[in-house]
Amino acid sequence: MMKSPPLSMRRAAVLLVGSLSLLAAGCVTPSERGDVVSKPTLVSSSGTTSAPRATGSNFGVRYIFAKTFVHDLDAMAAFYERVLGLVPNNRLQGKMFGRAIDEITFRASYPGGPALTLIKYMDSTGPTAGEAVQGFVTDDLEGLVARAIAAGGTVPEPIREIPGFGIKVAFVLDPEGHVNEVIQMLP
Repeated sequence: MMKSPPLSMRRAAVLLVGSLSLLAAGCVTPSERGDVVSKPTLVSSSGTTSAPRATGSNFGVRYIFAKTFVHDLDAMAAFYERVLGLVPNNRLQGKMFGRAIDEITFRASYPGGPALTLIKYMDSTGPTAGEAVQGFVTDDLEGLVARAIAAGGTVPEPIREIPGFGIKVAFVLDPEGHVNEVIQMLP
């Protein structure tokens, strides 16, 4: 009988698989059996994939955006533009749950992909950072990390390789501490 990896490694694998599954709303391709994720197939920054990605919903519902609450909307929008190259699509000032909001939505980074929205409640400073993790894929992880640090972000752990998933990963915190998991496919 094969010995199970330590609990911490199993938890890390579950977290990584979960993060990769959420990454870019389904850009991870499951195996034929559908119960094991093999080497992930992700949409590259050029918008191409090496294999079709699996899609589906039990009720025809599609994941199209995520919103992250921030303290300083304009400063955080500038960070995501400079570091990740996101392109603003629109800005909305309105109400949500009877509270004034201001939000900036970025364009999807590939056709049909999800979009990131940064949002601020005008009557508060926002929640504690770490409430969500946004996932991104890049062809130049080291360059992205350097841009993040130059723009006031932090990278609390060194870039690490995860050969079993065919990736290397870095956790990039924006200047307010919001977590961005950024991966690059290994050659």
